[in-house]
Amino acid sequence: MPIQIDALNMALDNVFEAAIDPGLWSGVLSNLADATNSYSINIMPMSNRSKMNGISTNTLETLRHRYFDEGWHLTDWHLNAIPFLLRKGIARDVEYTPSEVFRRHPFFRFCAEHKLGHSCIMEWHLNPDDRLGMAFHKKNGEDGFDEASVLLLSAVRQRFLVAGKIMNSMAESKARGISVGLELAGTPAIFFNRLGRVTHVNAAAEKLLGAELQVFRGELRAAGSFETDAIRTRMRAVASSDWLRPDIGSEPISIARHDAPPLLLRIQRLGGSMPDIFSYAEGVVLLEVPERSNANLQRHKQALQQRFRLTSQEADIAIRLSDGMSLREIAEKTERSYQTLRTQLKSIFFKTGVSRQIELALIVANLKFPRS
Repeated sequence: MPIQIDALNMALDNVFEAAIDPGLWSGVLSNLADATNSYSINIMPMSNRSKMNGISTNTLETLRHRYFDEGWHLTDWHLNAIPFLLRKGIARDVEYTPSEVFRRHPFFRFCAEHKLGHSCIMEWHLNPDDRLGMAFHKKNGEDGFDEASVLLLSAVRQRFLVAGKIMNSMAESKARGISVGLELAGTPAIFFNRLGRVTHVNAAAEKLLGAELQVFRGELRAAGSFETDAIRTRMRAVASSDWLRPDIGSEPISIARHDAPPLLLRIQRLGGSMPDIFSYAEGVVLLEVPERSNANLQRHKQALQQRFRLTSQEADIAIRLSDGMSLREIAEKTERSYQTLRTQLKSIFFKTGVSRQIELALIVANLKFPRS
């Protein structure tokens, strides 16, 4: 059956409303499926896909779980459509799928189990760095989409591209509003999307960025590779269904700094009603500069003395250095000679097995305290 023009127009009338109210998307996809004589429709990112970042008609609910649980998302034949989508925005499966593959490939057999047949996919996006694929699926055994249908779906794509701009602007405005609120509360914050790309840095966080922690080409990076890997892992977890897994960890990530106290990074999921694939910011990194209380200072000193056999004075020097003080500042503060402190620093380096103050600061920042 050909696409029903009147029904398609009515379905598209609700796209802009869904851009404002995400709760309407389920109805929009259902109406589009009816108008285009599709058995089902789903929207999914072209990369970094998970159960949490896709939406579909109800006819795909069972397939959706198996698709990820059984690893079909890794061998999805429709990924071969991406070059066509990037070039012209829309592609039918017959353009990238030989008939023999369609009949015999395990992926298409899996689809057939869930009544899915031929497909037509269109590309759209909220921003060019995060592209989505919207797939229209015929029922198994039905003819595929013809050229006339492709022309109509190309017009549908233009409507969705405009809706994407609306959603991106709204999501950005919401994130910036949260950013301002955190700014007023004196909380430095860095926002990132589901790809782990930084989307916004508030003014309080800007002041804390430097050589030890910076945003480089849209990615939040630490000076050390270990800390950078930890940031990436935590961001990926926050933007996926793994964010509550106990092995991911919820402790803050400590970033040692040469001339200042260490930074603590608390990476949190933002949440919200908008489907994750439409989010401008999926999570936030809250930056904190901890102040040592007397009790905390004593715990650090005790841990350094027990683990590295430092003297009380050496442990005190190590902690002050990790807090960003220079040897001369420590000399003035403690009324000890600079040369004496230099000698003690050499002893500290020898006992801890490091040769630079930044390495010493990392040791202090990542101390595990002995049980009292």
